[in-house]
Amino acid sequence: MASTTKRCLFERGVGATASIRNTLVLLADEPYATPLIAIQRLRYFLRKAMQQTLGNTRYGPVLITLTIGDQAGIALVADNQVLLRNT
Repeated sequence: MASTTKRCLFERGVGATASIRNTLVLLADEPYATPLIAIQRLRYFLRKAMQQTLGNTRYGPVLITLTIGDQAGIALVADNQVLLRNT
């Protein structure tokens, strides 16, 4: 039975599956424990504010990338090629 399920998933393009057995517990939240953590938090809040302000504009993700270096929002190959061509 397991091999049939795995085969079915593989045929549908699913290469791997996972499960979580325990619940995650936040041990501590020290927002400014180190300068790196403070910078990452600042980048997070800046990214969220820019996403809300720019909405679904065409070059919103590009502006975020140029501002804080977060390339996660750039999905188009053409945008990546334009940005990487000049680096």
